Amino acid sequence: MRVFTLFVCLLFIAPSAFAQKFSFLKRVFSARKAVEAPVKAPKVPLPNVAAVEVAVRPVKLPKVVPPHVWRAPVVSALTPEIKAVVPHYTSARTALISEVGKVHPAEAHIGASLLEAHNIFTGALIGSGFVVRSGSGRLYAVLSYHVVGGVGGMVHLRLFNEKGESRDYDRLFVSAAGAFGINSPDSSIVELPLDAADFVKPLHLAKQSPKPGDKLAAWGSPYAVQGLARLDSLRLVNGEGLKLTMQSEHTPFKLDGFCGSPVLNEAGEVVGIIDGFNHDAYHYFAANARFTLPWLIGNYEQNMIPMLEYKLNGRTAFWVSSGESVGEVRLLNARGKVKEKVYLPGYPLPFDPAKLEALFPQAKAGDALEFDILRHREVFRTVTVDIGRP
Repeated sequence: MRVFTLFVCLLFIAPSAFAQKFSFLKRVFSARKAVEAPVKAPKVPLPNVAAVEVAVRPVKLPKVVPPHVWRAPVVSALTPEIKAVVPHYTSARTALISEVGKVHPAEAHIGASLLEAHNIFTGALIGSGFVVRSGSGRLYAVLSYHVVGGVGGMVHLRLFNEKGESRDYDRLFVSAAGAFGINSPDSSIVELPLDAADFVKPLHLAKQSPKPGDKLAAWGSPYAVQGLARLDSLRLVNGEGLKLTMQSEHTPFKLDGFCGSPVLNEAGEVVGIIDGFNHDAYHYFAANARFTLPWLIGNYEQNMIPMLEYKLNGRTAFWVSSGESVGEVRLLNARGKVKEKVYLPGYPLPFDPAKLEALFPQAKAGDALEFDILRHREVFRTVTVDIGRP
């Protein structure tokens, strides 16, 4: 009887329990299935992997020579005077500055005053320069504007000491700049780091302007030779205004790379900064250092933009700022017709920006002068000035 009763109870309870268990298992497996099911995300285009790699790939800069590396050829002897002093060095094309210094005592330490400008990306030599110190005690590298450009331009400088050891300063910025052309202050300055003071010997600015007939010399680092070279037998033809015009019968090498070199008087003082050469007339042109350096450094240390005044018959005609220069100048008659013109960046005759009337001696009252003002080497604006009576 008890067995029969137990059987009947299980018959009624089991289906309910089984249903609850099945419901529980169904919920469990349904939940697991919902979690593990893949989510279909919207299709998003993948980035251009190659473009990303190019954008983040570091630029490979040229290997920079560490400081205090011996520079073996230091000087190339290019003139009869120097060859006579160091004939035993000609096979190796090398000589110490101290040996060459015997030619002129004022240039005994010239090697520690010169520098080379190099391209910041390729490392190639692009020009020469030298070191000066201002009255405030700050050191500056002096270079050509047409070589290193205007304010903010970057350059790699290599300096030397008296032993011929070199020290590199990579990615220095141009501090102040003149403008393009042999009739402009074609020079730029770069303020040097403080640690250069114990490595170099700055040159001194000449106390007096050179006179026609004076003998001058220039030092630099032209492409055609290894090391530093001296260009001597320079004779001043004229020194009016912004430029010096010199002449020499000796042209022992191409002057590419020589721009920015200091022109020295017989006392070893700087009178000019090489900025051009006329191969036909054997004329060398240089910016007048006695005007250019005080103008650039003085304005820079006073946080002012260098401005250059042009005058006509004693009166201010116009001003140009750093990076600007005068290009073509046209003489116009009363009807506006061009009578004559000159291209000032290559004008070989004496020129003084304070005496614009000297460009066209035949000009008369009623005529006008029209000036193309260049910014870097492109025409930026035009200025017209009427010629009145002096």
